[in-house]
Amino acid sequence: MGAGNGSELEFVACGSMQPLRWDADQERSTDLTPEALHEIVCEVEREAGLTVVSAVVGSSGPRVKSQLVRSAIDLHPGPRTVTLDDVREVLEQAESGVRGANALILQLVPLEFLADNQSGLSNPVGLQASRLEAYVRVVETDRHSFESVHSVVKGAGIRIHESILGGFAAAFATVTPHELAKGVVNLDFGRSASSLTAYADGSLRIAAGIPIGWDNLVRDVMSTFGTEASVASSLITQLGRVEYDALSQFASIFVPGPDPGDPVGSGAERSWSLLIKVITRRVDDYFHYLRSELQSARLAPENAHTLVLTGDMAALPGIARAATVATGLKARVGVPRALKGMPAVLRHPGWACAAGLAFYAHRLAQNGTERTDDATQEDGFLPEL
Repeated sequence: MGAGNGSELEFVACGSMQPLRWDADQERSTDLTPEALHEIVCEVEREAGLTVVSAVVGSSGPRVKSQLVRSAIDLHPGPRTVTLDDVREVLEQAESGVRGANALILQLVPLEFLADNQSGLSNPVGLQASRLEAYVRVVETDRHSFESVHSVVKGAGIRIHESILGGFAAAFATVTPHELAKGVVNLDFGRSASSLTAYADGSLRIAAGIPIGWDNLVRDVMSTFGTEASVASSLITQLGRVEYDALSQFASIFVPGPDPGDPVGSGAERSWSLLIKVITRRVDDYFHYLRSELQSARLAPENAHTLVLTGDMAALPGIARAATVATGLKARVGVPRALKGMPAVLRHPGWACAAGLAFYAHRLAQNGTERTDDATQEDGFLPEL
């Protein structure tokens, strides 16, 4: 999506797998395969005049979760100067205590270090101490899901430079420093699952995958109107909204019929208000689920002032107001911050994660990191937004 020009990041090209529409080839798959990704990459390379060699990959899914871990090491002979190797060791201690048979550590997020009686440290390197402790947010995911994503990327001939939580990438592109300081929640809607990240008191409090997404909404519309997934998806994208509209009570919409040879002739006029009710009901369920997740994490509205919504579903008209009513948070739709040369059409919540990955990759390049990630990201630091 972007290319570094010295210290400046510029937009050069983008590519995506287009959603299946009712008037398109019904046999076309919407699953991302190595072959499909390779075609997208080739398209981007032709448009940009560049060769894509490596990428930063966003990982998400319903099995992403995090927990707060406290770890400690003794410094021998002490007291002595804390080194970067000591920091790595105390983080490895945090990692070793949580790994399960099928768990994979996606990221380690150091929140606070303690060097003897000095607490609240963000970087203890260079201090004198006999004992080093750390509070670490450990983000883990399901190994099978993680490796499935990586196999697609590698199969397309792309080297994986690093993997980060997809929800973090979306927040990285949309959350402002002011929101971060006040406390902010980001809900990044995905296809079969969504990513939830929350920051309070300057620290990452929640990093999780939740089982809600676009597919659930599509199935609701399919069931209500007795139609195909491609038709339901088109109806949601083109006519969907999450708000009462007086005009919808008297308006009708055309729903293509089940006959693939004659979808128009086999179609029928249906109530627009019914579509809005189906969408609103499902979205309200999502936000009540979100509220329960925040309550379980003991994250009160006064600790998280703003809710930023990203992902394609966040583009539905009225969704921010519905989120505010259901959660009590001040909600807004998050669009990626401007990138030099980026087309206006990409200032859309559906591009938040992709833009965040580009921003993050550029940050890695500026920091001069050489580390690649062909399997796991087990020792990664989650940088500040």
